[in-house]
Amino acid sequence: MRPLPDQCRFPSWAFIFVLGLAGFVNAASQDLDDGRQYVLLRNGRVLQGTLRQSLDHWILRFDSGASLKLTFRDIDLLGNSLQHLYSQMQQRTRREQTEERVEIIEFCLRHQLLTEAQNEVVWLKQDGVPIEVWHRLEVRLSAARKQARLESERASVDSETLERTPSPGSGTDSQVLAAEYPAEMTGNSDEP
Repeated sequence: MRPLPDQCRFPSWAFIFVLGLAGFVNAASQDLDDGRQYVLLRNGRVLQGTLRQSLDHWILRFDSGASLKLTFRDIDLLGNSLQHLYSQMQQRTRREQTEERVEIIEFCLRHQLLTEAQNEVVWLKQDGVPIEVWHRLEVRLSAARKQARLESERASVDSETLERTPSPGSGTDSQVLAAEYPAEMTGNSDEP
């Protein structure tokens, strides 16, 4: 058997690098496979389900058994909870990045993280952001608190009557996405 010419040999450092990278990807994938994950998409939607990583994409499996193929470009952040996503958003955003901080507040309002939204609004005020920006957000925060209070009262009444009717427009982004894009989702739980 003839030895390979030098230009055809795979450098040993590259082999070690590839093994290390594969181990890192596998460890990250196993962490995410252990339970339900929250996925923040680049379009701002949050999906919830069980993630499995493939070579070039993620597969998100919903409680309904349907699955959705997501490319790496589709995903902004992965987390174990909405608070975990919020924490990651906050960590990557500097205080002077006003637009990004407003996006964080809107995320908090959409997902009923009202305490976190309040803290963010207070920081905007402290940093001298124009009043029209933080005032608009305070009005939305007040409306979200009122809505949460009404829903809590309604749930209390519903539990007493054993009758539960969903409020219009309620549901997770996962449920909304399933309704909007049924052709792109599959229901076969055996599919990779």
